[in-house]
Amino acid sequence: MSTYLELVDVPELTRIGFDVIARLGLVGVVKLDFKRDPRTGRFYLLEVNPRFSLWNHLGAASGVNLPLLAYQDLAGLPAAPAKAAKVGLRWLSFADDARAFVRSLAPAGELSLAGWVGSLRGPKVYDVFAWDDPSPFVMNLVRGRDAGKRSRPARAPR
Repeated sequence: MSTYLELVDVPELTRIGFDVIARLGLVGVVKLDFKRDPRTGRFYLLEVNPRFSLWNHLGAASGVNLPLLAYQDLAGLPAAPAKAAKVGLRWLSFADDARAFVRSLAPAGELSLAGWVGSLRGPKVYDVFAWDDPSPFVMNLVRGRDAGKRSRPARAPR
């Protein structure tokens, strides 16, 4: 599960992505997840998701609103001219990223606390948090708290 990602412009990856789409015969919205091997620089396709996802918010915030473009296409409306996405914006699932740091990255020595906190700098959008609409974030907290109560084993009576 990805918890923190950054929108980048890598022409080689764009070419590979279009090749994958063509070979699979896909039409419409699709999200391709790649990971780059830091030792070789080679890209590996992790999964293909022919649907909208939470990450479409990152694209829209970067200037490429895929849901709007799909709607305009389906409704026969003129679409705005294509433009390149602004790179450098990040998408963060804070709770999942913190959990990954505590459970995996820190114990394995892959990332220090200072390194993790430092990585959180910069412009970003969030999976369920928005300053202008905190309701989804609050509901997520409530659901998580309630799920935690349900998952605890019952105590034996004294």
